[in-house]
Amino acid sequence: MRGITVVLVLAFAMTAANAAAVEPYLLDLSGNNFSTDEPAAIGEQLKVAAELSVVQSNPPFALPGILDWSTEYTAYIHGLTLASNPSEFMRNFTGGILEIWSDSSVNAPWTPTTPVSNIPARESGTVPSTFTDGVMILRGTFSSFTILDFTIFGSDTGTITNTNIDFTAGAALQDLVSQGIQNDWSWNGWYDVVAPVPSGYFLLYGGKLEREAPTAVEPATWGAIKRALD
Repeated sequence: MRGITVVLVLAFAMTAANAAAVEPYLLDLSGNNFSTDEPAAIGEQLKVAAELSVVQSNPPFALPGILDWSTEYTAYIHGLTLASNPSEFMRNFTGGILEIWSDSSVNAPWTPTTPVSNIPARESGTVPSTFTDGVMILRGTFSSFTILDFTIFGSDTGTITNTNIDFTAGAALQDLVSQGIQNDWSWNGWYDVVAPVPSGYFLLYGGKLEREAPTAVEPATWGAIKRALD
């Protein structure tokens, strides 16, 4: 397992007294992330195997060993069950679990930049086993998940929207709990129906796992804010 591109970004805002402030946390999924199952009927599941790699190592939690590739971080999404007509523009899902794993064995069959032609076929049996070994650092459950399928109208992509993930377990859960940001995460993503995929896989997926968390707001006069900006 080597890494998807994961960006942990902190945006800090200076606000006046009683103003609302938010601080987005982003994990950017790019590179080789493929669905292993695509639902063709109500009751079938969507499953996606993805990899993570740090571009900017910021909170909400540290990922040791990811910069020198001595540790790989993988994501496995499963249990998202189709609850609406698969031929409709808007497809709704129920259930669903997101797991993020840390593994020092670095044994996944691809990296984010591995050419698709060099990735072993799904039939090799290495997925999801190499994406769910090592230490589970976070496990979250979906309470909502919707796909807007623009491919129905001739586009090459679909959009993942209206998602909500609450993290409930994992070695890094307390890092999120201590900051009050274990709930209300989103996977705002997409898939591409024409991008190449390895044998046995279905579609290329991407997007961001993100959350906007309240930041501390301190009372300040407009004059004090202006002086801080000078």
